[in-house]
Amino acid sequence: MVIWDNKYVRFTTFRRDGSKASTPVWIVPLGDGRAGFTTPSTSFKAKRLGSNPRVELAASDMKGNVADDATVVEGTATVVTGDEFERVSRLVKAKYGFSWRMIQVGARVMSWFGKDQASDSAVIIDLDA
Repeated sequence: MVIWDNKYVRFTTFRRDGSKASTPVWIVPLGDGRAGFTTPSTSFKAKRLGSNPRVELAASDMKGNVADDATVVEGTATVVTGDEFERVSRLVKAKYGFSWRMIQVGARVMSWFGKDQASDSAVIIDLDA
């Protein structure tokens, strides 16, 4: 099984001090050994990638819990917008369907309270061979 076959993946970035910060994400295949997911450009994970593009991925549950025997995959990530974001967004919508729609509704409701959580960027991960 390849990493993007999982429903949830623990996505780990690295802080400036080298410590790890992890969060569960949905992930889709992009071809050529690349995977991606959408996120707000203001998210901490997107900001951390500006300092260190190295990432780790591991299959997880929706809370980011990883099985003891899970394989950790490494790669280099880039935050993108525009057409690349739109492509990843379409693929996420196709893979996650109803769940994706519910997240969009939640983001819209949050925006009414001044807490805009809408994804406006994508993270593209070049997986190490």
